[in-house]
Amino acid sequence: MITRLIPNSPLSSVLIAAFLSLPCGAPVTAQQTEPPVSKVADVPWPASVSPDGRLVAGWFTAGLAVRDLVTGETRQLNAGGARSFGRSCLSTGTCVFSPDGAQIACTSWLVERGSAVLRLIRTDGSDRRLLFHGADVRSMGVADWTEDGSRILVGMEKSDATVNLAYVAVDDGAPEVIVSLNPAEPLPQAMAISPDGRFIAYDVPSELDGFEHDIYVMSGDGGAPVPLVKDDADDRLLAWSLDGTEILFASDRTGTVDIWSLPVSNGIAREAPRVVRHNVGQFTPLGLARDGSYYFGVRDSDCHLYVASLDSGTGELAGAPREVAPAVRHTGVDWSPDGQRLAFVTPTRGVIPGNWAVTVRALATGDERRFTLPVEWVLHQLRPFWSPDGQRLIAKGWERNAWPQVGVYAVAVETGEVTKLFSTPDWWQRGIDWVNWSADGGAVLFAGDSGIVMHHLSSGRETYVLRSFRGGRLAPSPDGRWLAFGAYDRNTNRDALVVVSLPDGEHRVLVEAAPSATIWPPAWTRDSRHLIYQSSDQLWKVSVQGGEPQSLGTLAPLRYGRGGLSVHPDGDRIAFVACGPRRSEVWRITGVVAAR
Repeated sequence: MITRLIPNSPLSSVLIAAFLSLPCGAPVTAQQTEPPVSKVADVPWPASVSPDGRLVAGWFTAGLAVRDLVTGETRQLNAGGARSFGRSCLSTGTCVFSPDGAQIACTSWLVERGSAVLRLIRTDGSDRRLLFHGADVRSMGVADWTEDGSRILVGMEKSDATVNLAYVAVDDGAPEVIVSLNPAEPLPQAMAISPDGRFIAYDVPSELDGFEHDIYVMSGDGGAPVPLVKDDADDRLLAWSLDGTEILFASDRTGTVDIWSLPVSNGIAREAPRVVRHNVGQFTPLGLARDGSYYFGVRDSDCHLYVASLDSGTGELAGAPREVAPAVRHTGVDWSPDGQRLAFVTPTRGVIPGNWAVTVRALATGDERRFTLPVEWVLHQLRPFWSPDGQRLIAKGWERNAWPQVGVYAVAVETGEVTKLFSTPDWWQRGIDWVNWSADGGAVLFAGDSGIVMHHLSSGRETYVLRSFRGGRLAPSPDGRWLAFGAYDRNTNRDALVVVSLPDGEHRVLVEAAPSATIWPPAWTRDSRHLIYQSSDQLWKVSVQGGEPQSLGTLAPLRYGRGGLSVHPDGDRIAFVACGPRRSEVWRITGVVAAR
């Protein structure tokens, strides 16, 4: 039994690669001697490819589905989402085809049981069954099948935060634990069983809070790990070759993402690795087919930070928004109190899209500082906010080593020191959403399950700003008198912009959107007298006292997202993150290894 694999470091889960769609380069044709690469199909959220290369499983709008890459036919396998959230050990997502291609093993969160489960379903949609369920398993991911199809390799995180790597028997669901990791240890992101079953190859983060991974191999029964690929680059395991004599991996060591092959024998590297395909761009691994072709997913949204000028007299948009820097989808931006810097979230290099950093950019020089936080993506928000004194940034997310705990963190901009302000015991027991500083910086406001809450940092005491009101997109006014937020009325099917008086808790609706239209997160003018927001393609300004909103012009074809916009302290500019159309495709590298 292994008690330690490598020095402590966090997991960067493939689920993030799914929820955070970062810009990545499309595969390009290199030398003629290299195996050809080509686009196969457009597939939402591709997760795994069948051994014959015919089917690809993915998360479509209605849940798990398979698409026939030859005929284009899509077959729905289950209704609703069934992804597994958390620190799971994941190889190609949360579902993997059996060696004969007839079944798919998937993990999901079973709400009624309050735990993660392992399910089997045939690719024709029949014979669905719950294979494994542990009352104390809060997160689980499928890694691989044994070649004979009798066992499934999974990673499961238990309620005490310990993690087991285990085989689950297909006939009766009995688990066999082969490795146990304590809560401080990193988890393999990708795991693959050798064709003869003797070895398990895997990759793990190489340093604390780092995005670079190294590749190891251990015996199939959980023996001592041996490093295969260990350097300063991001090296990600892809697959064993079909005859078990090579390891395929992807690396960014040359400055581009390339596919490499490493000859191995008896679990030991025998020669230096060689490049088999140059410059494929960031991608999500899908799997190796028996004809020797490797399949991968490409997702991007072309997201950028923009700055738009406002007319000093009318406050209306003046000219087209200016593109400033790459950004991450569904994130927001915030001007520093002195108006000289912008805080936002940027993508970082690496093989698999999903790595990000909180970035502070000086507008005058373009200089940037980047900070990493020990959290993963969390629903609804990944936006840093400046403290009123301009010294710290606040952000929140799922804690990497304590899922499903949600942590609220502050980072000191000058030193980079990261401090946890507070956290939830469990995401499912208590929600923390749309965090922001209070106007004086002494408290944190957030949307909770039963109302809007103010968490006082000095005492840890919490008080309600507004009970029984599920608001979102919280925006406190600079003078501390008001809190604006968005709310959705299910009875009228309308979005509304609501303002609440912080001294007395009285609230009222300022603006109600047209049916099915969205009011995107608002921002205050510096004098706390007006709110600026976007609805449809129009930018609007409305007085905190009410009245008809004033149109400031159109942002079309851009539309900022759920992270919201920020108004410069001088009131002459706004900043926001906007994205182009999503691209989600399946690509194939033909003949990357010998067929079987």
